[in-house]
Amino acid sequence: MRPNDNSEIFIDAIISQIQQHLTTVSGIYITTATYPPSVVPLPGIAKWTGYTIPPEGGAPPPVNEEEQPSSQDFEEATTFTPEEEAVTNFASEQGYSGMQATGIGLTIGKLIKSGKASLSNLSEMIKPAKRGSSDSKEPTPSVPGEKITECGDVKLPTPNAKLVEAMKLFGIDTPIRRAHFLAQCAHESGGFKWVREFASGKAYEGRSDLGNTQKGDGVKYKGRGYIQLTGRANYTKFKGSVSKDVVSEPILVEEDYVAQSAAWFWKINNFNSFSNDDSVETLKKVTKRVNGGYNGYEDRKKYFCGYWKKLQEDPTLYT
Repeated sequence: MRPNDNSEIFIDAIISQIQQHLTTVSGIYITTATYPPSVVPLPGIAKWTGYTIPPEGGAPPPVNEEEQPSSQDFEEATTFTPEEEAVTNFASEQGYSGMQATGIGLTIGKLIKSGKASLSNLSEMIKPAKRGSSDSKEPTPSVPGEKITECGDVKLPTPNAKLVEAMKLFGIDTPIRRAHFLAQCAHESGGFKWVREFASGKAYEGRSDLGNTQKGDGVKYKGRGYIQLTGRANYTKFKGSVSKDVVSEPILVEEDYVAQSAAWFWKINNFNSFSNDDSVETLKKVTKRVNGGYNGYEDRKKYFCGYWKKLQEDPTLYT
């Protein structure tokens, strides 16, 4: 090749020569069995010829060979035992946020099922949560059956593909349920922007009621996702509904499962059973179950009203 100061011409020529040469390369594979029969076998020999370079654009993306959870595993991961459900409901009434109440339900519920604790002693095992008075104060009482009609001024964030897929996967399957779910997620995540708890998680250290029994669990299993998955017990239960090991690598929740973890929480707590109308009473009930109190209620109401209005206009939205 003649000297040339154009690097592109030089590189193209090199690549062309390499591609031609690699097709002529040959060799052999030699293999020997490590479990011989009665007669020791001769080495196995296989010839090979040629080596190709994928065309411009690179090799095709690797096939995702991750094992998806079976339907039975998924069902178990998204369903409480009767004991877990009873404890979760009690913890919620004691003012614990939905994720914390769920974690408490999973840990203490397991103790009750094994006979190491009793439902009759719940008030001794689960003390009222410490909350600010403004967080726990119920909004102004409403007239029975009063509908939510005033949306107020709110910028409605568009649900992303992860949220749409999560709602499908976890059965949030009607417009009114989608409106309630999206409203709570939007508030909890600052409009689908926050995927990790701001605090370090040290406050959860030693919280055996959340399953944090090993040193460092508080920080390791801090809140992640649109409705913050918190505590080893919740991460462990949630793991059964996804393909990746979020217990060994909890950061995967904020990278891959921000929406699925929220929808998992929705399903395991059976929100679908009571988020079926647009009344003030229902929004209060959903809010208290998510938050443990009524913190941010007015903001949640604006989001709900906005999503519900759009979904009434087009029930196929976000599907």
